[in-house]
Amino acid sequence: MLVIRQNGRGRVRLDRKVSSSGTHGIWEFHCAENSQMFEGLQAGRHAALLPAEPKEGQEVEVHMMLRANSPQEEWKPIGKGIANYQ
Repeated sequence: MLVIRQNGRGRVRLDRKVSSSGTHGIWEFHCAENSQMFEGLQAGRHAALLPAEPKEGQEVEVHMMLRANSPQEEWKPIGKGIANYQ
């Protein structure tokens, strides 16, 4: 499991990389992680990470996605965090 810790604002737990979109890796939420809500009460269960496959301790840019194939203009930026593997 990949955990992205964000400057005291919480964390995002991701289970596995499922695909890529350009230079971003598309990751699926861990089963115990809460969904990210989008307009119209739609629940998103994927995140786009840059770099695509972060190393332990590396800074990561995170965007939430409604679907694994959502176009980049629909991604919801949530900021940067530090990658930790558990």
